[in-house]
Amino acid sequence: MNRSGKALWVATLTFAFVASAIAVVPARADTKSFTLYGGMSTGWGFSSASQSNPGPTIIVNRGDTVVLTLNSVDPASTTHNWFIDYNNNLTADTGEPKSSDFSGTTAGSFTFTASQAGTFTYRCAYHPTTMKGVIVIQSPPTFELYGDGIRGWGLQNTTTGIT
Repeated sequence: MNRSGKALWVATLTFAFVASAIAVVPARADTKSFTLYGGMSTGWGFSSASQSNPGPTIIVNRGDTVVLTLNSVDPASTTHNWFIDYNNNLTADTGEPKSSDFSGTTAGSFTFTASQAGTFTYRCAYHPTTMKGVIVIQSPPTFELYGDGIRGWGLQNTTTGIT
């Protein structure tokens, strides 16, 4: 094999190795933090002055660690919590992420992993019709490497959407 042929062969193998390493790197989960303020008659908001019903839309990727700081704008005697209502039945069911209770005197902190992709309603179990909002858990994008060392390589987005 002549010198230029050998150099081309080494370059092709090097590129193929690097490209294959790129293709097998999974999407990295992130930590997403949100602070929510809730009121039994005003809904949820990202600030104590911005509650609405429905509350703000929360967007995360499947696999993300979600950290919520939960505050009440109601009197200390009013209890709240936060949960994702996967089946939209107004009840915090087994398997649905649900925070501990919190009130006007004690902020709550809740951490969960966004494990089910889709668009869901988040709620307070004590006030499920007046304290609700939308959480979108997106499927992370996936890519497919195609081509070869002779013709070149490319990436194709193969995400099929939220399932």
